[in-house]
Amino acid sequence: MSFPKYKPSRLATLPTTLDPAEYNISPETRKAQAERLAIRSRLKREYLLQYNDPSRRGVIVSEGPAGGNRGARVGTVPSGWAAQT
Repeated sequence: MSFPKYKPSRLATLPTTLDPAEYNISPETRKAQAERLAIRSRLKREYLLQYNDPSRRGVIVSEGPAGGNRGARVGTVPSGWAAQT
């Protein structure tokens, strides 16, 4: 069964699934996307391991790009705060 060619309407935009720029990407772009996904997955895994650690005594501090150091790390609890158990 063949489907007719999609013709964009004046009132509707082209769906992203039909946009050639969305699925016709270069190997370099695919590699960059895979690297970003790997970094994001690693950071999420590190954070979740720290968050779900039953012996955790500190506060998890997540620093973004503005903080200088990307990723999550376990910080110390300030003296005025109650420690989380």
